[in-house]
Amino acid sequence: MVSFDDVNTNNQFELIEFNALKSSLEKLYGYNWKPASSELVDLNGVIWSGNKVNLELNRIYYSENSFYSGFLHIYDKALMKKMYESEY
Repeated sequence: MVSFDDVNTNNQFELIEFNALKSSLEKLYGYNWKPASSELVDLNGVIWSGNKVNLELNRIYYSENSFYSGFLHIYDKALMKKMYESEY
């Protein structure tokens, strides 16, 4: 996971940065993405679902400290399935 903010310096992940990164990812991976959504937090997010991996780009607002955070997360579907099925 790659994070695009720094709460210590109040360097937030701005909407213009989210949109620029989303546009770059669309050029690489196409426009066939699903919106990410949440009823719990203010969220801008998109998910590309490939055959073996998912790529997620998210921008989340944390109201408790009035801060926008963002991250890019790439994960292997088979590995995540095994992890969820395990009894760790």
